[in-house]
Amino acid sequence: MKARILAILVLGLYAARATSAAAQTADISAVFAEGKVTGNQYENDYFGLTLTTEDAQFTKGGFISSQGKRARLIDAEANAKRWEDKYSIAILADALSATPRSSTCAVCVTSSRKRA
Repeated sequence: MKARILAILVLGLYAARATSAAAQTADISAVFAEGKVTGNQYENDYFGLTLTTEDAQFTKGGFISSQGKRARLIDAEANAKRWEDKYSIAILADALSATPRSSTCAVCVTSSRKRA
């Protein structure tokens, strides 16, 4: 059986941005919109995140969930010739308000995989 390795980064959306005296949490569509692809680099200013690919390409896998609390920000897939050598990565953003506070990191990753 051919093995395919999928690396998933799960990022929580709990950071709040202050506007005057009150703090607001960014809407998931605003977080998604902060992501830009330029050549072989993806940047998301909300997270201060940069993903640079070498011998890989970004796919058109990004989407926002209908519930509005999670998004698949970007996908990249290696340009390997053989299927067995291909790797892919997906960067997901998930509002912490959609995940119980008692969840461990392993529970969050497993739960995100099932929802993706």
